[in-house]
Amino acid sequence: MYYFFIALGLGCVLIFVNSALAPKNNGKEKSSPYECGFEPFNDARIRFNIHYFIVALLFIVFDAELVFFFP
Repeated sequence: MYYFFIALGLGCVLIFVNSALAPKNNGKEKSSPYECGFEPFNDARIRFNIHYFIVALLFIVFDAELVFFFP
């Protein structure tokens, strides 16, 4: 029971020390929506062909089954 309180206290202390000592100077690049260097150019809610994702899921399923064929 004491281990729980020790772990909880240590976790809280480490989070507090991290927030107190961490640098708070975020640059322009860090505050941008994406860190890859360009602004988003389109809406994320566009229609796309789901066929590619179904093929990928089927590949993953059958690839995982193939591992059990060769023990």
